[in-house]
Amino acid sequence: MGAEQPTALPGAAWIEAHIHAFEVGSALALVRPGCEKIWLLNDTAKAIWQRLVRAERAEEITRALAEQFGTGPEILRSDIQTTLKQWAAEGLLPGLRTPAITPSAVAPERDSGDGTQATAEVFITVNMAGKVVDIGVAPQSLQPRVLHLMGHLTCPTTRSTDDHLVLSQHNDQWYLRHNGALIGRYGSTDEGLIGLRNQLIALGLRELDTLVTLHGAAATLNGQCVVFPAPGSSGKSSLAYALGHAGWSVLAEDVTPVLRKSRQVLPFPTSFKFRRPSLAVLQEFTGGPVEHILFTSGGEEQFHAPAFPVTEPLTKHPVHAMVFPRYVAGARLAWRPLSLQECLLKLLESGSAITADDIELKFPELLDWLEQTPAYEMIFDALAPALQWLESLSILPRVVHNDGGGNTFRGWEPCAKG
Repeated sequence: MGAEQPTALPGAAWIEAHIHAFEVGSALALVRPGCEKIWLLNDTAKAIWQRLVRAERAEEITRALAEQFGTGPEILRSDIQTTLKQWAAEGLLPGLRTPAITPSAVAPERDSGDGTQATAEVFITVNMAGKVVDIGVAPQSLQPRVLHLMGHLTCPTTRSTDDHLVLSQHNDQWYLRHNGALIGRYGSTDEGLIGLRNQLIALGLRELDTLVTLHGAAATLNGQCVVFPAPGSSGKSSLAYALGHAGWSVLAEDVTPVLRKSRQVLPFPTSFKFRRPSLAVLQEFTGGPVEHILFTSGGEEQFHAPAFPVTEPLTKHPVHAMVFPRYVAGARLAWRPLSLQECLLKLLESGSAITADDIELKFPELLDWLEQTPAYEMIFDALAPALQWLESLSILPRVVHNDGGGNTFRGWEPCAKG
């Protein structure tokens, strides 16, 4: 019985017309216009793709790779079929799913006429990275909680804007509207307030021409900006709060836009979001209580602390270094430089995003920016030694670290480990 084909494999002409490939170290990165995902292929996946480009069929690829890697064809056949199915499901290959831009908000709905089209008076106007938005909530008793989340963004103006976000309650449901269109429905007050915060973030990003939107923090010291891309539970929020407490200027806590034209960070301050263990660590580090409000969203506790004020909210900052933090309980402080391939992989793992518009043009620009930006992985347990190393990093001359064979240091090292 012949091997099962997961989907009709595309020919070389289709691949050339629809897929853009870039060498990143020994790996291969693939992008498809209209799709936000970036595929970074290891040696085996790269070999499969290269033979796919030559219009080989699945069984031909199996025989060739079995000979190349010295592996039994039975094992490889299953792995290759799984890989091809995954690529089709993710939108890289035609067949199971076409690529789509991930929506940033719930699609607007028509009002049902049941009284859910409640209104609320605008009580603050905020400025998120140059985007001015009026905010209204009902009942008014929620206003202190809203100010806790976004009071640092308040504009010194009472004028109306072209954008209005209103959160209101009807019976046991909370409804979020943007300019009158329903964009979110929530089952609790906390979920509605977090939805309001998230939608404000989406509005702030919508009109920015970004090279990449980092999922992570950014802070400056001595005029040098360091960014901290990382997935959840990595300790990036605790690290950013500790930096602010130690005198750094915190530009962003969770979302950091890098502008495409200037390749610089635009401040994007949001409330800090912690879990309970992180809150205890920060209280010990600061030697006092951390101002916060508890929210429960999706069954998860979130402790939100107000953002630190940004004195020049529209000033752009060139990136001096990129540090990927990882909290490991009981570990001694350790750091290492990253190659371009490692840096890109960690950037993708962090949840950072390139918008689908012109992704085939943006991706080589992103690679060029990463080549010019020193990158490190930092493992830490205690905040104080981590801050000491980061302070030494911020005062050292910026080093272009890619020589074509990976990132290297030239003539200096940061402070000693741990």
